[in-house]
Amino acid sequence: MKRVLGDGRHGALLDYSGGTGLVSLELAGYFDSALIADASEKMVKVAEAKISRSGLENFEALHLDLTKGNSELKADVILVSLVLLHVPGTAGLL
Repeated sequence: MKRVLGDGRHGALLDYSGGTGLVSLELAGYFDSALIADASEKMVKVAEAKISRSGLENFEALHLDLTKGNSELKADVILVSLVLLHVPGTAGLL
């Protein structure tokens, strides 16, 4: 993924179902801002702690479940990694 992103910055990242931020935190230098969103409040709390420890002021974490409704979030890049494994009835989400 880093190879695809190259040397530039890419605006805002939304890491949907980002869990603890395992992937998106590694990409911090490629984005002006990032939001790690997950349906699990426990995962969001872990992500918040990791963000705090890393001192990343341009990152935040949010409890969000798009299967329960729409969101007005906007992003330049949306990262989804293994999300559909956890979603029953994926046709409605897609």
